Amino acid sequence: MLITVWPPIHTLIMAQMKKGKFKVPTLRNVAKTGPYLHNGLFDTLKEVVDFYNERDISSRWDKSEVSENVNTEELGDLKLSKNEVDAIVAFMKTLTDGHVLPAESASLGLLSAPLSSGKRL
Repeated sequence: MLITVWPPIHTLIMAQMKKGKFKVPTLRNVAKTGPYLHNGLFDTLKEVVDFYNERDISSRWDKSEVSENVNTEELGDLKLSKNEVDAIVAFMKTLTDGHVLPAESASLGLLSAPLSSGKRL
């Protein structure tokens, strides 16, 4: 007799392994895509860089929601100076091009251009 378990056990195991993880988006137009992080906690790129620079040494940050997935080997105490933080933020802003994000185009009243197939972008 075959017993079926629903959901399958491998689905439950994979879900547990992925707990607290999320996909990282592209940095293209990152200056236009705030608020930042998976929970929208930060409004500016400087706040994000400050967080990753000081997360493990400053009491100004709350504890992680899922602490077992926190990268403490590469982030959290970067020892960056103010000038280095500012340089990283300036670099990220250079990744912004003239592309208009969908939310921006709607707020600006822009319409998408029709393609030769008759479809719109």
